[in-house]
Amino acid sequence: MCQKLFGVAEVDVTLLRPEPAGHIVTQGGDIDNRIKTLLDALKVPDANQARPEVVGVLESPFHCLLEDDNLITRLAVSTEQL
Repeated sequence: MCQKLFGVAEVDVTLLRPEPAGHIVTQGGDIDNRIKTLLDALKVPDANQARPEVVGVLESPFHCLLEDDNLITRLAVSTEQL
């Protein structure tokens, strides 16, 4: 999605966890930190972020889902036990 095309994204996430209900915040990191990591992985890296090392031929063009995570207009998160 990109701003030039007026694209936006809505994201639905089901977070599978090994902990029983009620323990997701106390073990393995908060939900918000887990979701932030996921959303950061969906966007093009900033200039000050580490670039992935590519072995062999570089993909051209290099595709990411989002130009910027500011294009996410809705986020729904649910959790379930594995």
